[in-house]
Amino acid sequence: MARFTATTKPVHADGSHCTHKRTSTGKPLEAGCTGRDGFAASCTGPGCSWSERHHTKTVLEDMRDRHLRSHLAQPAPAPV
Repeated sequence: MARFTATTKPVHADGSHCTHKRTSTGKPLEAGCTGRDGFAASCTGPGCSWSERHHTKTVLEDMRDRHLRSHLAQPAPAPV
C-alpha cells in the first residue's frame, strides 16, 4: 500500500519555509525574518498534488486530516 503523508510547516508571505524562533506574541526574534504569514501543507503520496495554505495551523491540520482520510477511501493506484 502506498504511504501518504502531509506535513504542516510555517511559511513566510513569499511561501518560503520559516524556521525562525518567535516571541510569545508571534514576532520574529531574528533579524531578516519577515515573520510567519501562515502555514502550508502538501501531500507526498504517489500521484497526489494536494496542497493547501492557511493562516491558522489548526484549520490547516483539520483540512490535512480530511485529505489524508480521503486516501483511505480510495483504492491504491496499481503499480507500474
